[in-house]
Amino acid sequence: MVASPRVASKDVAMRALAALGLLVCGTAHAQLVHKFDQPAEQYAKHWDAPDRDTWQKPKDVVKLLAIQPGMTVVDLGAGTGYFAPHLSRATGKDGKVLALDVEPQLVEHIEERARKSKLARALSSLKR
Repeated sequence: MVASPRVASKDVAMRALAALGLLVCGTAHAQLVHKFDQPAEQYAKHWDAPDRDTWQKPKDVVKLLAIQPGMTVVDLGAGTGYFAPHLSRATGKDGKVLALDVEPQLVEHIEERARKSKLARALSSLKR
């Protein structure tokens, strides 16, 4: 996830990324290829489990990202769109959330989630 255009400071942004576990050190992961061969609902059982909020702490993550109303934020590799509702609340009625993933079935899942949750500002896209 990247907050733009106003990030409070580089330090805050780095702490937010670290909180999300997005910093990968070394080159061991450079060759990693993800293959999702199960229906999106199977991944959602784990990625959207009710207890995820307790260990992921999405409110704290969003706060560390210093997201302000009216901002456009990108959740790159959004998976099932877990962060979309949290980001949407933070960006407010004038903001936008781009929940992006390359896996077609996950993109469909994000789009359905946005429709059901009435997250009009949470958009998803397939990029290859």
